[in-house]
Amino acid sequence: MTFCEKLIRLRKIKGITQDEFAAIVGVSRQAVYKWESGKSYPEVQKLLEIKQLFNISIDDLLDESFEIELPKKKRRKRLSEQKKREIEEQIEREILVSKNSFATLTEELEKDIEESEKKTAPLTQAPADEEKESVKAQLASTSEATEEKTEIKETEDAVFEKSEEKTVQRERRVGLFGRLFGKK
Repeated sequence: MTFCEKLIRLRKIKGITQDEFAAIVGVSRQAVYKWESGKSYPEVQKLLEIKQLFNISIDDLLDESFEIELPKKKRRKRLSEQKKREIEEQIEREILVSKNSFATLTEELEKDIEESEKKTAPLTQAPADEEKESVKAQLASTSEATEEKTEIKETEDAVFEKSEEKTVQRERRVGLFGRLFGKK
């Protein structure tokens, strides 16, 4: 593996661009491009900086028999069919347990509700009639307010239409020459 190939791989492993690499080493991006294309080599001082940046010896960097491997991507492990079945069975068991506990809870709640309704039945009949009357009164007041708002809107619209008609009549009286010469 040549120096230029190693430099490209080391830069990719580190995850930096040519511009970032050039800024770290203290050279131009064009110089890094020349190094990576094999057209030139860095000075000894720059080799020392590259060595420190990538934590590699200069011998390994310049030796063409030394290979630099890119890190392998991690693969997801696939679950075996047996493991999948075990997980599905466990989920089904948990669902059954939760359904049973939910059913018992709903039964208990229904019993509690029935008992509380029996205790409060004589007390709640009279206030229910009063609540109905108050709701009817509120509905009547809101419908009156809505009617008043629509009347106000209609009068506003009528006033606006009259003012527009007057503006149109005024423009007709002025005529073409009056509008051209700015007379009102």
